[in-house]
Amino acid sequence: MSVTPYKPFNDTLKQVRQYLEQGQGRKAADTARTVLESDDHEAIFAIARLFSAASMSSESAAALERCTELNPGNPVYRLVLARIYERMSLLEKGIREYRAVLVLDADNAAAMHGLAASLVSHGNTEEAEDLLLRAVGLEPRLATAHYLLATIRRYQGRDDPHVRQLRSLVASRAGFSAKDYSRLCFALGRALDQLGDFDQAFFWIQAANEARKTTSRFDLAGERSLVADRIRFYPADLREKMQHSGYQASWPVLIVGMPRSGSTLVEQILASHPAVFGAGEIMDLQHCLSRAADQHLKNGESLPAAASMMPAHGWLMAGESYAHSLRQRDEGASRIVDKQLFNYLELGAAGLMLKNIRIIHCVRDPLDTLWSCYFNAFKNDRGFTHDFNDLGNTWLLYRQLMGHWREQITDIHEVAYEDLVADVAGEARKLVEFLRLEWDDACLSFHDNPRQVTTASQVQVHQEIYQSSVGRWRNYERQLQPLREIIETNNALF
Repeated sequence: MSVTPYKPFNDTLKQVRQYLEQGQGRKAADTARTVLESDDHEAIFAIARLFSAASMSSESAAALERCTELNPGNPVYRLVLARIYERMSLLEKGIREYRAVLVLDADNAAAMHGLAASLVSHGNTEEAEDLLLRAVGLEPRLATAHYLLATIRRYQGRDDPHVRQLRSLVASRAGFSAKDYSRLCFALGRALDQLGDFDQAFFWIQAANEARKTTSRFDLAGERSLVADRIRFYPADLREKMQHSGYQASWPVLIVGMPRSGSTLVEQILASHPAVFGAGEIMDLQHCLSRAADQHLKNGESLPAAASMMPAHGWLMAGESYAHSLRQRDEGASRIVDKQLFNYLELGAAGLMLKNIRIIHCVRDPLDTLWSCYFNAFKNDRGFTHDFNDLGNTWLLYRQLMGHWREQITDIHEVAYEDLVADVAGEARKLVEFLRLEWDDACLSFHDNPRQVTTASQVQVHQEIYQSSVGRWRNYERQLQPLREIIETNNALF
């Protein structure tokens, strides 16, 4: 974390940086006050950058707001503020700042991309496409903009200008990071898939994943150990021994499953109910578990290995902390949905933390699920989606673990994507009934819900239901044969 010296505040900036590196955010904020109360907008901007790097988003936003007051004509301050607002899920404020940047600097491609991403998350793809076409025209190497454009554009043919541009860019790989090159390949693959050229689409999707694989830290052996530990250390009798330990809260709802299994659609349907708040993919459960382990386990002990060592009041406090963290996201909702899919790894802990925990498990045809995982450039996929061996075996491990949880947690509602798109009204009613809420017709108008969606399904959930994604893997049946063999050969084991 580097800091440019701004006299007379150089020493103060160094002290703030040291406190943040030591994890002492409160001391850092107190020390920064003299800078923040000054009129030195460059020094204040340096403080904002430090706060941002330390994930102190609120403090960073406040500092950046001060910068824009002192120097309202600086587009850099407004661009960084827009990104911080996005991080804080303050999308309307972010959109306002992106538009302000473009008033000051009409050719700012980064602001065009940022604004387009915010608009897409709200379902406004028409303006977003115009912005993205301008952005990649001004900055052809802006790979993130190319990928986003490929997710929303309707291509007219192989001579589409964007397809030609993508072909030119991937032909000269030099100068691109592995991640950016993969985004370009994903974009080209998606365009060719839409145009029906499935052989070439697979070639570029495979190239994208091979590039991403070079930066992945995923370890299949580690994943096997991770699942085995949860099965070993969260046996059914542990939950029975601590059945009175959990915190009583009616609002927490977990949606779990593999990526691309219909979970965003499920959350969007539920979040359209006036009594439900969709919190998205958050990390609150993991953070509360980590704090509970630090507070209630001895040095050297950790979860899940020490699950039986955690005192009952430790599980109770972890559940209370998690429930309250959800409540801070919405004060009035009767149900608050946590759609962190990988919470399927922590359902044993969740069942001990909370009484009457409600869990929705999203499932889909495994080959449709896994092909869609392979086909998309995720922000966070834990790294297992980039080759068929990791992808297939991780699905098998997930299935094994969910089988273990189902034996000890009764309140799991399973919803199949294929059933949902075939009968959205019927499946939506089952979901609302599972949450013990009264039916509301707004659940069937989920595509009109303007809430922010930032997952790979952000375009689809703002559209009416369609069934064209069912069986899409068959377009690549020959190429997916190795993945199919992994699934079919080992599926009977679980």
